[in-house]
Amino acid sequence: MRKILGIIALFILGTAVMAQTVDRPEQPDFPGDLSFDIGSNLFLNSPEFMRTKWWPSHSLGIYYTRGIKLNQHLMFNPSVGFGIERFGFANRVNFLQDSLRRFQFDTLRGYDLQMSKLAITYAEVPFELRYFPVKTIDGDGFFIAIGGVIGARIDAHTKIKYKMGEDNRMDKSKANFGLNDFRYGVQGRIGWKAINFYYKMYLSEIYRKAPYGANPTLYTVGINFTGF
Repeated sequence: MRKILGIIALFILGTAVMAQTVDRPEQPDFPGDLSFDIGSNLFLNSPEFMRTKWWPSHSLGIYYTRGIKLNQHLMFNPSVGFGIERFGFANRVNFLQDSLRRFQFDTLRGYDLQMSKLAITYAEVPFELRYFPVKTIDGDGFFIAIGGVIGARIDAHTKIKYKMGEDNRMDKSKANFGLNDFRYGVQGRIGWKAINFYYKMYLSEIYRKAPYGANPTLYTVGINFTGF
């Protein structure tokens, strides 16, 4: 029995070694890269009740991007993907819906509110023109860039955590919350090869029906990693 098991083990080992020596088919080489924007969301000119916390208010962009070389100093980079925004509110506020299905901010009373967060997901098309002061061959080296971004909202939900008596609870609500269906903005970048720092400012209003007429400007700062 031991001899049989030994022969089987040698056969499996030999097959594995031979498999490593066989030429494997080449993987397809897509003419582009995955790109990740990781940043913080900040409101400009926001009212006190809409004030956000820095850490819970973050932004994540996941894109497929392809550089189109125009000459030795310029490259056009169109992308397509998703922008995922999170806003953590600092005050004891939450989205509430009245009898006319209108959304508004209101203070959550009678509970120990521990977290109030709004999450929005957009399908996006960012684009930018990169300038390389030193001539570039394949888009490597130091660059600065300007461009824009357009997007369509595909999902939105709120999440609150609170304490009721001795119980910790969490509620989620999914709706449009009076948000705009589309957004557009401008962006700037500065970086080296596969890493850059970016700044985005959205020129469109966040809300189609702003709570109490408050419609702050959203801007995002962060870092990008490209080439995965």
